[in-house]
Amino acid sequence: MLQQRQCRDKLRALRQVRERMRFYPLAKRREGDAYSMHISNRMILSRESDGCSKSARHSVGIDALGGLEMLLFAFFSRPELVRVSEVCRAWRALARHDLFWEPLLVTPLEKYPLRPLLGLERDPTRRDDVPAILVYMVYQRLKLAQAPSVACNDGNSTATNAATNAATRYNGRFLQLFQTLNRQGQNVVGAADDEDVFSVADGHEKVTLGAWLSTKKRISERTLRSFFRQILLAVDALERSNCEHADISLVNIVVLQDYRHHSRRRTPFFQLFFSRRNCQYTVNADAVPPAGNGGNGGNGILAAAFRNRIALPHPSMVSSVLQTAMTLWARGRFVDANSPTVLALLLRFPGSFSSALRSFLEYAKYLIITHSATASKLLRHEYLQYPGAQLARLPSAHWFTIPINDVNEYKSKLVAYYGSLPSRVMGLLDDNSSSCISSTVTDELMPRTNFGFQYFSRALEEVNLPGERFVSIVAPSIVTSSWVRELARTQTSTLQRLDLSNVRVPTSVLLQELATLPRVTHLRLPRQVLRDENLEHLVAELAYTDLLPQLQGLDDNVRQAMDRMEKSYLMQLDMFTFLLQKPSASSPTAGDHNGV
Repeated sequence: MLQQRQCRDKLRALRQVRERMRFYPLAKRREGDAYSMHISNRMILSRESDGCSKSARHSVGIDALGGLEMLLFAFFSRPELVRVSEVCRAWRALARHDLFWEPLLVTPLEKYPLRPLLGLERDPTRRDDVPAILVYMVYQRLKLAQAPSVACNDGNSTATNAATNAATRYNGRFLQLFQTLNRQGQNVVGAADDEDVFSVADGHEKVTLGAWLSTKKRISERTLRSFFRQILLAVDALERSNCEHADISLVNIVVLQDYRHHSRRRTPFFQLFFSRRNCQYTVNADAVPPAGNGGNGGNGILAAAFRNRIALPHPSMVSSVLQTAMTLWARGRFVDANSPTVLALLLRFPGSFSSALRSFLEYAKYLIITHSATASKLLRHEYLQYPGAQLARLPSAHWFTIPINDVNEYKSKLVAYYGSLPSRVMGLLDDNSSSCISSTVTDELMPRTNFGFQYFSRALEEVNLPGERFVSIVAPSIVTSSWVRELARTQTSTLQRLDLSNVRVPTSVLLQELATLPRVTHLRLPRQVLRDENLEHLVAELAYTDLLPQLQGLDDNVRQAMDRMEKSYLMQLDMFTFLLQKPSASSPTAGDHNGV
């Protein structure tokens, strides 16, 4: 009788749990995900973050503006939009709207669009995209360039931080840079050369430009133009802050590794970097680093080898950039790439340079010869202002028709030619002139990475879970019981959708930790839980305890397992009924069969 009662209780609990659930069918697809219940990795700023039903709006506060709140929010800055999104539910939905955030998704100095920069472009084939506000927050967390955006020469002045608008003293940042550098020197005293002390503490794998170049057969002209623009933007930031990079070379320029082998356009991300050997003098000036300036230690510090600009000639950085670029361009093109000057290369290998590239290099040499070279002037040249298709249509005829015999003659004619064209170069020589660049050129020359997806994957690591808040998670296949415990401990207040299909941990651990996730509404279970003995424990916890009180969505394979278990319970009840059935009164006795 006791076993029969227990079986009936189990059957009742099973039916109660099944009735309150919605089961999502398993879609039959040849490619992609076979689940119709959508679960992906989403953080708190995603569109799935509001799990509560929308309440009726009242005609008070911002709701009383009758639609004019859109105009009001359009005047908010990025930090202000983030703050007002935390005020109330009505403000949250409005302040996180893509209408406000999409125009703000650009880097402060280079004006790179953040979506292609981080690899978070919109994809029409996907069910949902990363919201614009989340793209911005990921960019902030990556700390590609987090330093003051306005430079001042007054040592007592403060400036607005590009990320947080907090007043920051520049000298404190550079003091932090050199303190970090000194710690590196103590940790790597035995370093043989500068490559041995490159830091990857920010989570991005880097290689030196020389090591990256050794893996290439030839560099395309578009990559060369992108290199010029990225590094010249970094040099321009240093020039405006009255600082000098001591050694711009194949060693102190690094390339961030990108493993998107099937990318549409794989433009590398070049960064100026520092080594402890080159930081020799105290820096008293301020700097505005672009995204092309790498960070150290994950603190967003300006990563460059600095010296006071008075210590070195004015055009040294531009000249170093030019010489490094020629080393890149020579790869796979020149038999002898060790020519001392750019003009010598132009004379020896004229067929290896397009007319647009030749014009750019000659103009750069003219500025260097006349001691007026700055990065801002080169950035305004048509070579970095026009798209590649337009450069290809420029006249190919050169300004000199008589052959030039040596470099000295080349220099004199070059100076005479540009000196006779003041109207052509005055706009380029004026540092106050506009240097706006078209969106087409920016899209063509900007670096493209997968930092965004790398950030999301690293955010799921056990050590990073305490610093992140998810509303939806697909658990990786290589997780342990401690990862599940850390997930339950840190995501209690936000997690709503959870995919555990790839998890291989004991069912007892899962049930114990799921009890601390009261907001979960959709759950995907691992296969071992669908076994009768494990599913029985899950059903009992769902029916008689506070396990997952808001759970409402499961996959259809769970319903199928419940149906099988229900049939098993019904068979057991039939067996108990048969065994407990009393014998019939008309049944013959043993004596009747034997007779007398």
